Amino acid sequence: MKRMSEFMDLYKGVPAAVLGGGPSLPEDLKKVPKGSVLIAVNYHALRLVDAEFMVFNDDPLGDPRLFAAAKDFGGVRVNPDKNFSDVEFDVPVWTGFFSSNTAAWFALWMGC
Repeated sequence: MKRMSEFMDLYKGVPAAVLGGGPSLPEDLKKVPKGSVLIAVNYHALRLVDAEFMVFNDDPLGDPRLFAAAKDFGGVRVNPDKNFSDVEFDVPVWTGFFSSNTAAWFALWMGC
């Protein structure tokens, strides 16, 4: 398991796309610059792209779709619960109230 501190400025200057589950996502994906770091918020975007990161604050045990996506995801899972995360939160992380807050913070933490 990697530590969150290891991700600081890992992608400095590289654009990131924080991909939520809104109805505009398929059209918005066409605007994402090539070479962007793709960060899926929960599981919605994983139906459309192969994201490098999946960020979710919720407990996957409470949502069968989230659990299945987290279990099968081949990239790096970022979740406050160590049981579902590939990243240990060894620094203060702003999780806000939504998974999208954590995903945006994570993109900035990585220097995007």
